[in-house]
Amino acid sequence: MAESIRATQIDMTVSGLVLPNGLRIHSVTLLLPSPIVHTSPWTIPEGTQVDANVVVKCSDLEDHLSERRPAGLSDFRISAEAGRLQVVARMRTIVAVEVGAVGTLEFRQGHVDFVVERAEVAGLEAPRKVIDEIMLKVNPLIDLTGWPVDIHVRELTSGDGELRWDVRLRSTAPVPRREP
Repeated sequence: MAESIRATQIDMTVSGLVLPNGLRIHSVTLLLPSPIVHTSPWTIPEGTQVDANVVVKCSDLEDHLSERRPAGLSDFRISAEAGRLQVVARMRTIVAVEVGAVGTLEFRQGHVDFVVERAEVAGLEAPRKVIDEIMLKVNPLIDLTGWPVDIHVRELTSGDGELRWDVRLRSTAPVPRREP
C-alpha cells in the first residue's frame, strides 16, 4: 500500500527547473491546498489542483531562443519592463540585420506566445505580413501541450527583467505517470 502524507497545505519552491525543451525556469512556487500526496512511491494523483507562481528570467529566455534559432534569428536580447517585452535579435539574410519588437505575452491553448504590437527591421517599421511570418516560427515561446495538466492562467506579467505567471493547474493523470 502506498504511504501518503496529509496536510492543510503544502508550499514548495523549485529553483533552476529545466523543461524538456531546454528552457530554464528560474523558480516555481507550488501551493497544494488540502493535499494528500503519496510518498512511497512519490506521486500526485489525477485531479489534484495546484496553484503555481512561475518566474522566467529574460536571460534564460534569451539563451533558449538563441539555441533554438527560430526563423533564423540569433543573438537575442530581451528586456521586460512595465508589462511589455522588448525583443531584439539578428536576422541573417544576405547581411546580418537587426530586428526588434515590442509586445506582450499571451497564453493560448497550452502555449505562451509573444504578441507583437510594433516591430522594426533595420530601423524601419516592419510590415504586418513580415511580422506574422516571423512570429509563426518564433511562437510558441513555451509549449505546455502534451503535459498531463489543465492550465488556467490567472495573470501573465512581465517587468524587472522577469516573466511571471500565476496559474492554477489540475492534473489530468497521475504525476509521474506509471506504465501499466
